[in-house]
Amino acid sequence: LSFISGNFLTGTNLLNVLRQISINGILAIGMTIVCLTGGIDLSVGSIVAFSGIIAAGLLRDKEYPIALIVLIAIAIGGLLGLYNGYFVAYWNAAPFVVTLSMMTIARGMTYVYSTGRPISNLPTEFLAIGKGSIAGVPVPTIILIIVFILASVMLTKLKFGRYVYAVGGNENAAMVSGINVKRIKMMVYVLRL
Repeated sequence: LSFISGNFLTGTNLLNVLRQISINGILAIGMTIVCLTGGIDLSVGSIVAFSGIIAAGLLRDKEYPIALIVLIAIAIGGLLGLYNGYFVAYWNAAPFVVTLSMMTIARGMTYVYSTGRPISNLPTEFLAIGKGSIAGVPVPTIILIIVFILASVMLTKLKFGRYVYAVGGNENAAMVSGINVKRIKMMVYVLRL
């Protein structure tokens, strides 16, 4: 693209591209952990939309601190992931089917809550999470880097990460090694957001 347009390799455009890919990058890190266990999650986009619309609705009233709203949104995503993980791990349901149904449920709940309309007039402090910059680096990119480092440490240095790889490599061998396979499979769906 830099051959076609002289504006592509500019610092401003590259920072804009970084800002735009950061959300997908954060989601991809969570999806990587799910895929390492042999699973898949089709519902992640709809769950993000539902968590976001609930956060926006709560912020519209401007009665709650932004940090609390962010934690509520993360908790909603985690609970819906727990639903996915529970049925995948304990009911042996196919991840494709479970997450496809959750995708439809979360998308429907998003439309019902928002009545199909965007929620506006959000506080500028909240908008800074997506639009702001620190020392010229977009805030979403900083969050992506932090999530990447945390996921890398979790997968390479912690026992949970070794268990994730073991479950994805061979569930039966992991089970006879004493790993609670069902718990690990359920937890990766909670952590993927």
